Amino acid sequence: MADNNKEKKADSNFKFFDSMQGNFKGKLSTEDHIIQFIYIIVIVFALMFFMTCNFIAMSASLNINKDNKSSVKYFYALGAFMFGFMYIIGYLMFFKIGQRNETIEFDRDKLFPL
Repeated sequence: MADNNKEKKADSNFKFFDSMQGNFKGKLSTEDHIIQFIYIIVIVFALMFFMTCNFIAMSASLNINKDNKSSVKYFYALGAFMFGFMYIIGYLMFFKIGQRNETIEFDRDKLFPL
């Protein structure tokens, strides 16, 4: 019975990001450090890509709605920022450009016209 409690206690000490703690007591080799570094770089580039898509979608939304009231403009800009990649593909590419054949006129002076 005591052995079962020790096994349960050992299982409860599991940490999800245990390998991300660094070279704790020499457990990680150089190869493991390189793999972790590449993994972190891939995650950083993916996050930068999605943040760039979100800002481009917000800029496009603000440029499309620059003549509308502020509340409508900000509502669409918030939705475009939150769902950037889907907004670009779904609304801009398929609906705005694909079906309506409309172009988006970006402001030359301001990237985010408020």
